[in-house]
Amino acid sequence: MLQNEIESIELDNALQDYHAFIYWFIETAFGWSKDRILNSICDGAHDKGIDAVIIDPIELKVVIIQSKYERAGGQTQINDNEIKLLSTVKNCFDSRSALNAAINKGNQATQRLMNEAFDAIRKKGFSLELILISTHKKAPHHDDLISETLGFTEEGFKVYDYDRIMQFYYDKMRDFTPSLGVYNLPYADADKAIIRTADHKSWVLTVSIEDIRGLYNKYEEKLFRKNVRNFLGKSRTNKKIFETLDLDPKNFWYYNNGITILCDKANIIMEKGYVRLENPQVVNGCQTVMSIAKFNGEIKGEVMIRVIESTDHEFVDLLTLYQNSSNPVRNRDLKSNDPDQVRLKHELRRQGYYYEIKRGEEYETMATKYPALRSEFMGNVINNEIVAKLIAAVRMNPSTALTSGSDKFFGDYYDRIFTTNLPSFACLALSHLYNIVRGTYSGNTQKFFNFEKDWVFKNRALYYVVHFLYRQLSKDEIMEKRFVSFCEKAYGSEYWQFVKEIKTIINKYFEYVYKTWNETEYYNTYLQNPKTLDTIVQKYKTEMDGLDEISEGLFKGIP
Repeated sequence: MLQNEIESIELDNALQDYHAFIYWFIETAFGWSKDRILNSICDGAHDKGIDAVIIDPIELKVVIIQSKYERAGGQTQINDNEIKLLSTVKNCFDSRSALNAAINKGNQATQRLMNEAFDAIRKKGFSLELILISTHKKAPHHDDLISETLGFTEEGFKVYDYDRIMQFYYDKMRDFTPSLGVYNLPYADADKAIIRTADHKSWVLTVSIEDIRGLYNKYEEKLFRKNVRNFLGKSRTNKKIFETLDLDPKNFWYYNNGITILCDKANIIMEKGYVRLENPQVVNGCQTVMSIAKFNGEIKGEVMIRVIESTDHEFVDLLTLYQNSSNPVRNRDLKSNDPDQVRLKHELRRQGYYYEIKRGEEYETMATKYPALRSEFMGNVINNEIVAKLIAAVRMNPSTALTSGSDKFFGDYYDRIFTTNLPSFACLALSHLYNIVRGTYSGNTQKFFNFEKDWVFKNRALYYVVHFLYRQLSKDEIMEKRFVSFCEKAYGSEYWQFVKEIKTIINKYFEYVYKTWNETEYYNTYLQNPKTLDTIVQKYKTEMDGLDEISEGLFKGIP
């Protein structure tokens, strides 16, 4: 949970818990690096409630952060005086003398950052945003206090109370942070807006296709982080979208299912003709938006937009599920934003591997668009469908890997395969082991491989061989990690001697699988039978025990 993350930041950076809370928020909300975050924290005595100062040269704004942290969140209410104290920081930027009077007793970090902020606001025209982050609850009257009594706009003063902080936490776990900020999306004919205020406030609007292209140009793929998949290319549906854009744009509004935009907050600015979206995310209509963005030439026409305001992560998950139907949704798609998939993605990235978890974001697709990925990952790619199949083979039964597809792996079997404590090195160990086994049987001249369509046997039997080897390797997690490191180096006489020795073992495992397979009259389905594993182990128990012992010794001998 959130408290565990705060404690981890405390230990890693030698911070107090309330400083760690600020660190976590800046990292989550802005995506800043460690050094930049630490340089922005200025909490100390006589600081007027200023705990951190963010000077953002990209968004041209200064953000002043005040924090209130208690480990037991959501127990008490935010005090009005905390909001009022932070609001007075705005007066510091009235003049240099006002600033000096306010911070002359503050620490050096506060003085330095506030002077930089003053110059950014007064000399460069940066906007000012005040943010109160708290693990306390927000009171119903706080919005009126901020807007009516203190005179701040929504962009000028924000409160991240306990509920909003927890939403931020859940978003981070699913890779939905940092926030995309605010976007003003023009709409057509205000009289035709449909507004629903119950439960989750929402609007149905008509927006020009050109303005949708402008929305994409601003955020690109980040606009689809909460969607279950990215652009699918030349699918049947997308071809129809292109045809309508090209040949019949005036009827696009009628033929297209529309676009659903989820945001943290939204409201209609009728006098200016736009809808204000805070942290917009397209949760349905990715194919439409991307088709519009990729269409060459001038675009005319309009499209229906549904804007939904919500930060309820459970509602958001169900909304995304039920909204996506024009292109078939697979169980793998629905798990693409699962916290365990996101965790593995980040852990594997730190080790130099690109982990494919979402359709439309395959390595080759993304590396073509962002060539820097090729130098970052050097072709080290792991697909979570293959990982799921290998884990099913070793943790369940090889027959399960052969008889079940992706929908099972990411459906009924998901919690058994991708457990919350599944380490990234286990995925890598299986991947390396699988590649060694495949490399062993390729071109092998053993008699049990020489028959017509021998691949029918080999491509299925290899999951049994991986199963036998991995159960020895996985006895010791340290040994498993050493194996991964050993394979990644893949050079020198030690590695090739290891490969030579393990190939002998692999061939023996293959032989025992083959002998039982060759004896059955049901050879087309034999390896898919869940009883086959026990049949092999029981029939060749003495031989298998000997091989297991040699395998374990070989793995233990890895330097």
